[in-house]
Amino acid sequence: MFISFMTGAILIYFFHIFQSAIVHRCYITSIALFSAWLGSKTKDKQTSIFWKCLSVWVIYSNIFFDMHTHWHGYMRVARHVLLCIVPFLVMYSSMDKMIYQLYFWSIVVIVPDMSSNIYGNAIMSEIKIFICCLLIMIRFKKRTSIEADIMENYLWVFFIHDSLTWLAAIQFYYDLRAPRKKIAYQYKEDDNTEDSIMEKQPSKRVINESDLRGFFNKT
Repeated sequence: MFISFMTGAILIYFFHIFQSAIVHRCYITSIALFSAWLGSKTKDKQTSIFWKCLSVWVIYSNIFFDMHTHWHGYMRVARHVLLCIVPFLVMYSSMDKMIYQLYFWSIVVIVPDMSSNIYGNAIMSEIKIFICCLLIMIRFKKRTSIEADIMENYLWVFFIHDSLTWLAAIQFYYDLRAPRKKIAYQYKEDDNTEDSIMEKQPSKRVINESDLRGFFNKT
């Protein structure tokens, strides 16, 4: 995960250096997407989901690269107010997964914003990558894979306004204080577990007084 973070941070750094050079930006985008594809194929789920999140951010930033595509005024404020709800949905809501994803992507796609662009503030872009990595590692440690394997639980950090990234601290606290959930497995009767083997073995019969009664009567 550390190597993935450093690689992603370096790519973001070059994005900011060459954002005005169209040719160089295209090459860096290609390298970033190729790296993300390789990273998403790894067996480690944390690394895989991190690269998926980064690839989405890169694609989004290149689609809405032009400043004319960004919203301003009340629509921009409303966008970030709605995005502020996302971390609380991650923590407390039992909303259906599809509805939750539809809510998130409707906000992100319909109202594009400069704060969600990878070419915005260089320092904040690096900080957002770091926060994303921490969110992924903590949630995978404390939650089941079903709960943790939802990309939108971490993507919101990339799309929210820079001044609102502190909301990640609330999600940190929520995940850290929660005990690790374990999945209970049901074993079949014909498995080879120690308990089943003990159940299959015939119990040893103990000799008692009734077994020796006939012997004493003969004598």
